[in-house]
Amino acid sequence: MSPDPMSPEPRHRDARNHPATGATTPCIHVVGLGLEGPKSLPPEGRAAIERAQILIGAERHLSHFPTHTAERWPLGNLNTLLARLQPFVTQTDGPQIAILTSGDPLFFGLGRLLLAALPAEQLVFYPNVSAVQLAFSRLQIPWQTARIVSIHGRSGDALSAALRQGESTIAVIGDPQVSPGAIAQIVRSAPYPYRVWCCENLGGPNEVIRAFAPSQIPATVAPLHLWVLQRQAPATPNPSSLPLLGIPDEQFNRFEDRPGLMTKRAVRILALAELSLQPQQIVWDIGAGTGSVSIEAARLCPASQIYAVEKTAAGIQLIRQNSQRFKVANVIPIQGDAMTAIAPLPPPHRIFIGGNGGNLNALLATLTQRLARDGRIVIAAATLDSQASLMNWLAENQSWQSNHLQVNVSQSTQVGPYQRLAPLNPVLLTTLWRPNCDRHAHTFGTHS
Repeated sequence: MSPDPMSPEPRHRDARNHPATGATTPCIHVVGLGLEGPKSLPPEGRAAIERAQILIGAERHLSHFPTHTAERWPLGNLNTLLARLQPFVTQTDGPQIAILTSGDPLFFGLGRLLLAALPAEQLVFYPNVSAVQLAFSRLQIPWQTARIVSIHGRSGDALSAALRQGESTIAVIGDPQVSPGAIAQIVRSAPYPYRVWCCENLGGPNEVIRAFAPSQIPATVAPLHLWVLQRQAPATPNPSSLPLLGIPDEQFNRFEDRPGLMTKRAVRILALAELSLQPQQIVWDIGAGTGSVSIEAARLCPASQIYAVEKTAAGIQLIRQNSQRFKVANVIPIQGDAMTAIAPLPPPHRIFIGGNGGNLNALLATLTQRLARDGRIVIAAATLDSQASLMNWLAENQSWQSNHLQVNVSQSTQVGPYQRLAPLNPVLLTTLWRPNCDRHAHTFGTHS
């Protein structure tokens, strides 16, 4: 039967007669081991080791095969290993070589380096169950969407970034040189609460899995370890401990799949200042998302009516949840597209636009018709597209006064034992008001 010319060429287990070259070449078998050594091997991996004439691996891997008659190369400097392998890959009838690794060689393992230095057709991989698979299996946590981070010989930047982004599940491949205390510092500095498990000696007789709060991570763990982090719901806030202004971001319930999608605390504080809120006003929050701006405004002005306009059902649910969390009764969730949802609402004294659905110019045309004479609009534009649309609108509506505030904020983040500043996304805050109206004039009364 002829092969299908559209099908990809299969990778042959035995590269000694490779169909692409017709050459007889040495075959390098890269075999992943579990902590149980030979017991963890599938038949193909076991056979590759048995016929090897050169056996390469760390001392703990080689120790599983004390009676093997092959020439043994302890794994040391990787560049030295690659240099020793180079003469063999040019031979047409070289020795069989087995390289022993842990778990899956192509998962944060030696496989990537071998593929970069040696012809792929001379390499065959035999993956074992990885430590990450074992960890999630033991914890009974689905991991198809987990963020996998390695700090083995690497900085903690990738872990810090995953925590800042609020990844729901993170696996961290540990390094004996990185102390548990450094991990604890990084996790404690995250803007979201996480539960932590340390999985030690997975798959071996000394396997231990322990759960910790970030503040309870122990000082020492086994050299072979892996961390699993799972984001938790924020604790119910204590009203007496909340600030008058600037509720921490982590106190809000957020979108499960996009926890970073909210008006951040620093921008929120500046936006509220630009709104110049006064008592007994009507305030519209367009594209309210989690309701963070609405709730801050409601707490500052309990006699005002805050209409939180949000088109998604998930956002409306979050606004209701957060209103209950922070005990505000004057936030009124309004679901729907802003262009139609605002039609029945009373005319506003203040409008905040946190999201515009890509239709900012048309939205402004409607909002400026409804705004009180001495009211103002504050727009948070986080994309170049929104900023360009806003500049075009201002060029066509020169009767409106404007003030622009570019917000560039950096926040400290833990990197191992050190701290550095990580920038947040810049936001352009633009305030609009009519001519002959003081930008900071006071407006009282429920209507004008």
